[in-house]
Amino acid sequence: MTKTRSGAHRTRTTKKDLRKFREEEPLKEERLELDFHKGLTKAAEIAASVKKRPVLIAVFGYPDSGKSHFISNLLERLAAKGIVTVGYHSTAGTAAFDSIKTPKSETQVKPDGFIFHCGHMREKDNKKSPDFLANEVLGCGIDVSIVVYNPSMHKVPEGEYDLIICNPSSYKKKQ
Repeated sequence: MTKTRSGAHRTRTTKKDLRKFREEEPLKEERLELDFHKGLTKAAEIAASVKKRPVLIAVFGYPDSGKSHFISNLLERLAAKGIVTVGYHSTAGTAAFDSIKTPKSETQVKPDGFIFHCGHMREKDNKKSPDFLANEVLGCGIDVSIVVYNPSMHKVPEGEYDLIICNPSSYKKKQ
């Protein structure tokens, strides 16, 4: 069990753990997850409930699962709640986290949140993951971890996620 900056405890996601986020009947009997739109609503609610600012959100998923689309929509939902959030489309280095720690100028508006786009599944020891980089640079963890997947392309992701979003309408991008 780990503790996030918001004080919430995070454990390995299981069917039982996901029941607290359930807003509808499961999409399939053996899984409990949220569809794309209900997941957006729940993600915005969770992010808004984190008291510490800036809130750090990581969106994980395989290629073509709909992460970019989810992030774009989540940015709009958070803005509607008055939460100024910045989306990063790469976490390959410490630059994004350095900018959180040290704003470029005194007059720069400090965002209330940051969303990180992760084209992979959550991996504990990956030195390019937002979990590792947030701890390394900021001395804290990710507040909200989300995974987006398409059930026709991939199986249900396993691991430590606050929300699992099923997005069957995503499609393979043309190369």
